Amino acid sequence: MRKAQALAESGAGVYRPQVDSRLLQASVRRGPVVDAGRGILMPICLRLIAALLVGVSSNAAVAQGGQGWIVDFTWRYEAQAGRTLRGGRTGPGGADTLVSAASDVKIVAEARGSMEFNSKLRGAAAVNMPDSRNEQRYDSWRFRGGRPAFASLDMAVKYDEAARINLADGEGADLVNAERKGRVGRVQHERHRFEARAAGEDAGWLGDHADLQLDRVANKLMIVNRIDLQANRSTVKPLLWYVRRIDKAAASGEWDRTGPDEAAWRVLPHFAPRGEIVVDIPAGTDEFTVTRAYEAGDMPDPHESIGPPFHGDLRDGSKVSGRQFRGRGTLTLHVRRAAAVAVTSPAAAASPAPAATPAREAAPQAAEPAKPAQPTAAEEAVDTVRKLRGLFGR
Repeated sequence: MRKAQALAESGAGVYRPQVDSRLLQASVRRGPVVDAGRGILMPICLRLIAALLVGVSSNAAVAQGGQGWIVDFTWRYEAQAGRTLRGGRTGPGGADTLVSAASDVKIVAEARGSMEFNSKLRGAAAVNMPDSRNEQRYDSWRFRGGRPAFASLDMAVKYDEAARINLADGEGADLVNAERKGRVGRVQHERHRFEARAAGEDAGWLGDHADLQLDRVANKLMIVNRIDLQANRSTVKPLLWYVRRIDKAAASGEWDRTGPDEAAWRVLPHFAPRGEIVVDIPAGTDEFTVTRAYEAGDMPDPHESIGPPFHGDLRDGSKVSGRQFRGRGTLTLHVRRAAAVAVTSPAAAASPAPAATPAREAAPQAAEPAKPAQPTAAEEAVDTVRKLRGLFGR
């Protein structure tokens, strides 16, 4: 160390320590030990890599096999419902006395689409099922929503309300009474009408996810989380008509305001079944068609899914003074295994295959060498392991 410091201070050069030859011999003698350790570890690493490659390749092969189910559905629905209210109070601080309220709903809808259930679920998809972990009994899959569907919609909702305007009380009453100046003690009549009319390949929308469950013991098909079919809000634009009069209701066809209104989505009711779907299916088949008919008693009243400005009591059947509901629907499901669907590329589908000539069919096999067969997933894994062995020199 002193010699190194002296050389550094004098600038005569850089000190290079001499390596003892005995250390070099010791390091050389340790070489075989390192090689032996590498010889032990390398086969283990290669086996692990091979196992991982085979597992990944197997999973890819299963995914490419087209497992799952495809459900083509057709839904037709017609409904007409009406409800009336008498008496009661509404408005800020209970100030307005409700004189009457009436609503009318008309729906004519048709929709169709295709749902691919391709995410495997283990056991039963529904809760509280017997032997729910039995994968031999239950064949369950999941559909990921978020895509358009064909729909033809004609929905109209009308709401009439008459209320006597009283002085408001409580917090903020001064502002409310100032706005009602000149109308206190008089009957105010309001009428709302909401419409949604559209037809096209993207007028409907499949939202959220749905779970498909086939019970091979009970021979039943269940769509657990419903078919979340709704209007496509990016293409369907609802309309609003509104009029308000004092002391006397507006004449038919008389409106103060008309035009598109996105707030109408809060009012327009659902037009598709909202509960789970359960149907009987034939045993031992991978393709079938089932149809279920719905009557008014099988479906909720459209009033149960409407929002403001409808009076809240209209959604409660126990508080209405009069009601009527007529409706019917038909749901058709064509179910088939996804594995039975042939998948071809657009280029292959667009270009017709060349016709085979008799001369080529009669030609010997040696005249045209056959194309080598595509390696399987396991063969690709083995080939990768061989390349790794060559890379590491083993």
